[in-house]
Amino acid sequence: MGLNALIPWGDPPVGIALTDGVGEIDVASTFEVYSASYAARAIPVATSAAVTTKRGMLLLANTPQDAPTLTLMVVPGAGGASSLDPRLREWSERHNVPVEAVQVADSRPAFDAALEYLSAQTGRATAVSAAKMIDYPVGQLRLADHKGSRIPVLLTLGLGLAACAAAAPILTRRLRESRRHLVQVPVAGDANSGTTEDGSSTPTATPIAGA
Repeated sequence: MGLNALIPWGDPPVGIALTDGVGEIDVASTFEVYSASYAARAIPVATSAAVTTKRGMLLLANTPQDAPTLTLMVVPGAGGASSLDPRLREWSERHNVPVEAVQVADSRPAFDAALEYLSAQTGRATAVSAAKMIDYPVGQLRLADHKGSRIPVLLTLGLGLAACAAAAPILTRRLRESRRHLVQVPVAGDANSGTTEDGSSTPTATPIAGA
């Protein structure tokens, strides 16, 4: 999770599908675990600019046309993927965006389900770190041990940046030293020329035979 926070480039934009009547805790848990883990950029998506939750809370959202290019559509709540708005499903199919449910077949507490889903996507370590960030117990969680490709890529990138940062002062110092010791080599003249103290060339007298 530390690498996700230090190197946020490439965070996949994930759409959180919202519909009227969605549970507040379901929505909050999904957004909070993504926010705490830095595993993805969670974007609220609905067919309208706002939805009304189960208890009357108004949530603002992006329409699919206004949202960034999504890599995944996640559906919070116990209803699973079947509760996805048909218009969002149609849009996802048309744009080849996978749809996944946070909740598995058996109903789980909202934060349990969100953290377990996160572990299936990013790995156990990321889910445990996110749970610690939100002060949530992990003993009861059914965490997966998925290992994706993003963390090795981030680690390689981080090591490369660290190596460049370490090498920069050395290269700069060597460049300065080379400039400091750089001397201009005088152009060689012909054999009959001499050099004065100021470096300029003067002709050298040649004795005439028989003189």
